[in-house]
Amino acid sequence: MAHPSTARIAASAARRVTLLRRIPLGLLAALSLVALAPAPAHAHAHAEPNALEPPPVGGLTIGIAGSSDPAAVATAQAFAVETVSVLVPATQTWLVYIPGALANTLTAQALTPDSVVIIRRAGVLTVTALPPRPPTTSPSVSGNGNTFDPPPPGGLVQGLAGTNDPATLVARQSFAVESVSALDVRSQTWLVYLPSAPAFVSALRAGMTEPSSVVTVRRFAPAVARTPTPSPVPTAQPSDPNATAQAVIFASVNEEREAAGLPALTLDATMVAVARAHSRDMIARDFFGHSNPDGEDPFDRMRAAGVSFGYAAENLVSGQSGGGAHATLMASAPHRANILGEHYRRIGIGAIVRPGGGVMVTEVFAD
Repeated sequence: MAHPSTARIAASAARRVTLLRRIPLGLLAALSLVALAPAPAHAHAHAEPNALEPPPVGGLTIGIAGSSDPAAVATAQAFAVETVSVLVPATQTWLVYIPGALANTLTAQALTPDSVVIIRRAGVLTVTALPPRPPTTSPSVSGNGNTFDPPPPGGLVQGLAGTNDPATLVARQSFAVESVSALDVRSQTWLVYLPSAPAFVSALRAGMTEPSSVVTVRRFAPAVARTPTPSPVPTAQPSDPNATAQAVIFASVNEEREAAGLPALTLDATMVAVARAHSRDMIARDFFGHSNPDGEDPFDRMRAAGVSFGYAAENLVSGQSGGGAHATLMASAPHRANILGEHYRRIGIGAIVRPGGGVMVTEVFAD
């Protein structure tokens, strides 16, 4: 698991909201991945690596490698590279190259010049750019769309769109598509198109990509395989305001997802404990942020609790009530994107009522 992409939103004194998002790059998984059979040597092993669009410091960029040498791909960038990652669709694993590391799972034997690579820039992420807005008019469709090799049900595949219209791309596939995503590098936001949802739900629409844009396509999984185990809504006791706020937020999150045509999230008891502990810590030590005074971020805290994940994210908000806190998050596009994240299947909610009133809320998401 690579270091996360993060975005922090300035907040007012009355309501402070902040966000941190992680894109899965398999950094920690490099120590536990099973051995993969080496790919054949590539005729274009010494092709010229591509220089990708520079992301914000600490952020991600995505594009075509241009070379089968991961070290050359890293060196070709105009910024310090922390990781270079490639998705293996057949196994749904991420191979990672870390400059200067003694051992890497992404090697010249596993990389081709036409591979899609995700590169993380070194540093701590601070994003100031807002996500792009969908066009107000319907642009002309260009390109017929490329056909991708089918990933496993529920899995991902990446490649060049071949069109500026996600609906056209979906129609070209030989498998049912759940979503099409494109990374907006400047805002570090994944724009998502949902074929089964009303048009206004999708942040990715025609004209927001080019035929040469890299997209990530998730294959639809059969309902029996993708429906999470029902999780009872916590029953709040009158004397437990924390449980009441948690129940309100949990129900509200799944109502939003149902309205967007997304599967409900399962309330994970371990993740709830992680979220509650961070909310209590912020109140006790009087700080507000993803990293605590000891330097631990949400992904450190989840790993320490034994939570496994490929995709993960955290929302923080300080509000007057559980319902008010949820409304504040939904009014922020990046936080709303986490709540409606297509990759997430589990949630932990830590809603702690402050001694002087109001509620401190931590939401952690994982696939």
